[in-house]
Amino acid sequence: KQPKLVLMPHTYQVRDFVPKLATAMGRTVISDCIGFKHENGKLVFTRQMFQGKLAADVSFTSDAPWFATFQNGAFRGDKAEAGTSAAPVESVSVDIADG
Repeated sequence: KQPKLVLMPHTYQVRDFVPKLATAMGRTVISDCIGFKHENGKLVFTRQMFQGKLAADVSFTSDAPWFATFQNGAFRGDKAEAGTSAAPVESVSVDIADG
């Protein structure tokens, strides 16, 4: 599989390993996002900087796959819309080589 975008919650564990994973793959991370939008055919993520004093829109300039983490509470659960069918679930097998 070749995902274009990998989204994760911004937790202490994720904050520790996602930059290492992205770097090992030659990719970048946009972390601590609070929103996103489509602009001119491109995904643009909003993240807070300087302890929430500034909101900046940032986007990826490298090739996919892209990694992004979102703050807890970035999206309101009561505003989520139900889909018309169940989300597909696919099991995959992963082999990790030593070294």
